[in-house]
Amino acid sequence: MRMSAPYAYGSAVVWTDKPDYAHWETVTIFGSGFKPNTNIVLTITRPDFVVETRSTTSDASGNFAYYYVLDGMVGTYTVTATDGTNSATTTFTESFVDFRQYANKDDKWIN
Repeated sequence: MRMSAPYAYGSAVVWTDKPDYAHWETVTIFGSGFKPNTNIVLTITRPDFVVETRSTTSDASGNFAYYYVLDGMVGTYTVTATDGTNSATTTFTESFVDFRQYANKDDKWIN
């Protein structure tokens, strides 16, 4: 009886669509190199050290995208994604945007 070799997936990586966000934005978290068609557990540690757990599913190639809505917690977020075998971590920041330095004149924002 011949046994097939296990699926060879690459090194898992996770990243966001940009490194810094304003409080009203949605973060897109991407991952690749995970097991195909598998539940991916995302652990998101907020700047106040509250840990949120979310999940998504990888596609047939081991990739995923997840949308995380920010709620005004300024600071650094740490995201860890795992499929139970492979894991990867990334960070992003949420910055405070102070609009008091800007004014609206003739429907144009000026500094």
